[in-house]
Amino acid sequence: MARSTWTLENRPQMPARVSTILVPVDFSTASRAAMEQAAEIARAQGASIDVVHVWDVPSYTGAALVFEAGEGGRTSASPTFAQYMHERATSQLEAFLEPWNDSGLDVTGRVLDGEPARVLLGLIQDEHFDLCVVGEREKGAREVILGSVTDALIRDAACPVVAVHVARGAEVAEPTAHATTTAR
Repeated sequence: MARSTWTLENRPQMPARVSTILVPVDFSTASRAAMEQAAEIARAQGASIDVVHVWDVPSYTGAALVFEAGEGGRTSASPTFAQYMHERATSQLEAFLEPWNDSGLDVTGRVLDGEPARVLLGLIQDEHFDLCVVGEREKGAREVILGSVTDALIRDAACPVVAVHVARGAEVAEPTAHATTTAR
């Protein structure tokens, strides 16, 4: 297991008591590392973890239909692309959370639609999370030009944000009772 590092980005210290943790995920290695760190904090504090995946439908696909091959090679129109993608994201989230089902932690997951940074910031504001733990990977050209969801959370979240940094190409193991992290 590669070692990850974390930093408390937008507050001078961790809150004294953490009862609810938000973990935004995109199913990447960085998301798995963030989940490991959130689990470590949750175990120590007795906190619940809310894992959220937010996706946005590109404007050019809003009314598109996805066709599926049926019996005998026939094709049938399935739900709209947005419905299809939501169902697919839900399946991915269920697979992501599978290792945590028997962890003894209070972990829930949900898929939301919309612009990820805006949706997550609204969620933090509306549901009053005590802490947000988010994975951060090396930035590519797109993130440098447009900014990243992690940057928006660090800058604008109404709660402390822990950013878990994972080096490019690093592997993160499945959840364990004793995750290895190094505080920066």
